[in-house]
Amino acid sequence: MLINLGGALMIFRKLRETSKILIIIVVVTFALGGTLWGITSFMGGGQQQLPQGMDQGALGEVNLDDTLLTINDEDVPTFEFVQLAQQYMGYLQGLPDHQIMDFQNELLHFLIERVVIIQQAQARGIEVEVRDEEVEEIIEGYLLQMGMEREQFEQQIRAQGMTMDQVKEDVRNAIWEQNLLQEVEGVIRSEIVIDEEEIKEKFEEVRARNIFVKFEEHETKEDARNLIEQAKAEIDGGMDFAEAAALFSDSSLGPDKGGDLGYFKRGDAFNPLLIETAFETPQGEVSEIFETEQGFHLIKVEDKRLAEGEKYEQEKGQIEQELWSRRSEAHFNQWVDETIDQADIKIHHSILGGYYWMSKNKHDKALEHLKEAKAEDPDNPLISNLLGQAFFRFGDTEEAFETYQEAIEKFPQNWELYFAYADILRQAGDYSSSADNLMAVVDLQGDDYYTMLQTLRMLEGMDKKEEAEEVREIVKNLEKELGFGEQQLEPEDLEEQMDEMLEDPLN
Repeated sequence: MLINLGGALMIFRKLRETSKILIIIVVVTFALGGTLWGITSFMGGGQQQLPQGMDQGALGEVNLDDTLLTINDEDVPTFEFVQLAQQYMGYLQGLPDHQIMDFQNELLHFLIERVVIIQQAQARGIEVEVRDEEVEEIIEGYLLQMGMEREQFEQQIRAQGMTMDQVKEDVRNAIWEQNLLQEVEGVIRSEIVIDEEEIKEKFEEVRARNIFVKFEEHETKEDARNLIEQAKAEIDGGMDFAEAAALFSDSSLGPDKGGDLGYFKRGDAFNPLLIETAFETPQGEVSEIFETEQGFHLIKVEDKRLAEGEKYEQEKGQIEQELWSRRSEAHFNQWVDETIDQADIKIHHSILGGYYWMSKNKHDKALEHLKEAKAEDPDNPLISNLLGQAFFRFGDTEEAFETYQEAIEKFPQNWELYFAYADILRQAGDYSSSADNLMAVVDLQGDDYYTMLQTLRMLEGMDKKEEAEEVREIVKNLEKELGFGEQQLEPEDLEEQMDEMLEDPLN
C-alpha cells in the first residue's frame, strides 16, 4: 500500500511551472554553503551527512558523489537528487518512513522526467539562450528575498572559496535548463490543433424535456410502447409537454420537473441517441418516439444555443484556448510518460529503485531491487515492508504473507508493518485477520489522528462494526484535542495553501 503524503505531494502537481525559481534558489543556496539547510557545503567529495529528514526513508547514509541513476547511459549523481529536495525539508520532519518514501519517490520521478526531457531536447536540436540580464535579475531577486546586501553576499561566496563568476555560471546553467524544459514542452504541446467543429461542439447546447417510459417498469415492451404513444397523442392534441411528462414518464424527472433535462452539450453524460435527437429536433418542436436500450423517449426542445452570431464570435477564442490548454497538457504528459517508458533507466539504490519500480507496476524489477536490499540490510523493517508489498503486487500472496509475518515477529513494535499487512489481507479478502492487525496499529499508534482516521475507514469498509466503533471514539477524542471541532481542513484549503507557498518569491 503506497500511502500518499498529502500536502507534500501536492507540490509536485505544480512543480513544473514553479521549478525554475525553486531550482535557481537552490543553486544560490548551495553556493552559500547550504544556508537554508544549516549544514556545511556539499562542494567536495567524501561521505557527506544528509540534511535532517533526508536521512530517513530509503536513502539512509549515502555518498553524495555516488551515481544514483543512469538514464540512457547518462549518469546522475545522488547529489543532484538531494539538491532538488532542498525546498521541501520542512515536510519531512517527524514523518514515518512510508511517507518519507512517498516523497523521495515523487522526487525521483521528477528527476527522471527532467533528465529525459533534456535528453530529448538535445536529440531534437532544441536550443535556448540565457541573457546576462536574466542572471542578474535572479541574483538580485534572491538577495531581496533573503534581505541581504550584495557586498555581504559576495563575502559569503568568497568564504566558500568561490567567485561571483562561478555563482553566475551556476545560475546561468539553472536558467538554461529550465528554459529548455519549457521550450520542449511548448514544442510538444504545439502539435495539438483545435479545429472549428470542436469549438462549435463545445459552444452549442440544448435545453430539452424528456418523457421516458422504461421497459423495466412495464410487463411487456408493447405495454411501454402503448404508453409512450398515448403520451404522444395527448401532446399532439394540445396537452402541455411538461404536464404529459409528469403524467406518463417513468423517469424521476417526470413528476418533479416536467421532464426538464436542463441544458446539455454534445458529449455530456446522456444517452448519445438522446443528445443526437435533441440537436436534430427544431427548437419548440417535439421529436418522434425513439428507442434506447432502457426504454422509449419523446423529446421537446425548449431552447438552443447554436454556434453562430455575435456571442459565439465573442466566446470562441476563449473556448479554443481552454480546449487547447487541456488537450495539449494531456498530450505532453502522455509524451513524457511514453518517453520515460522507452528510456533505459538504471537505479543504483536498491530500496529507492524497488519503490520506484513498484510505483510503475514493474513488480519483477521491484522484487529484484528489494531482494538485493534485504540481503544488504536484513534488519531494516522498511525493506521488509516494501518487499511484502512487492510480492503481493507480483501475485505471490503466500510469500507476501510470510514476509510480513516474519517481519512483525522481528519488529513487533513497528506499527507500519501491521498497517501494511492489514491492507493486503483486506485486499485478499481476509477481513478478520486484517481487522486484528489494524487493532494492533491502534495499540501502537493510537495517538496519531491521521493513522487512526485511515484505520477507521478501512474497518468501516470491511464492515467491522465493533472495531470501527472503538476507533471512531478514539478519532473523536483526538479531534477534540486537536481543536478540529466541525471545521476540518478541506482539500481545496490545502490546495490554496500550496498555491500560496509556491508563489514566485521574486515577484
